Amino acid sequence: MKRATVDSSRGRDAVGEALDANALAAVRYRLAPGEGFPSGLHAHHDQEEVFVVLEGEATFEVLPPAESWDDGRPTGREVTVAASEAVRFAPGEFQTGRNPATADEAVVALALGAPKGTSDVRVPAACPRAECDALALRLGTGGATFTFDCPACGDSFAPAPCPACESGDLAMHLDADGHPVARCADCECEFERPPFEK
Repeated sequence: MKRATVDSSRGRDAVGEALDANALAAVRYRLAPGEGFPSGLHAHHDQEEVFVVLEGEATFEVLPPAESWDDGRPTGREVTVAASEAVRFAPGEFQTGRNPATADEAVVALALGAPKGTSDVRVPAACPRAECDALALRLGTGGATFTFDCPACGDSFAPAPCPACESGDLAMHLDADGHPVARCADCECEFERPPFEK
């Protein structure tokens, strides 16, 4: 047995690491109004995730696995998870979460992932190669900067800054109609496809 104290003053506390957990990732988050869980809309193809909301009310953007998409653009939805509720995301299911900017209080949540390690993280962005029909790109984190790697054709693509403001802070989210888009955190412009370096 190992016991650890959770530091409630921090925004992120790696509980699983403090407990030397071998098979389970466990992180406690405290999100102020307007803050989100790390990363935009993404899916772990090799891990399931559970979020337990302890305080406040979290809003999650959810998109089904790429394998279930019809020929058109996929449509996702938002789900609200209140205190004392939990939500599970199966491997391959896309999700991202936040504490809405209009909230009156912080969200405190415990994020659990199993197995602990994850190496196949994907984003709901189609391969930019016209001859390739891959619907989701894998995040490549092995180099100095991350890339988008196509699991179908094997090509890698470097992300480009926002075409509107040159910010490098873009992430995948759902637009007002529930379709995945790349959104700039600075100017809030949305792009049907993330910008890539030429």
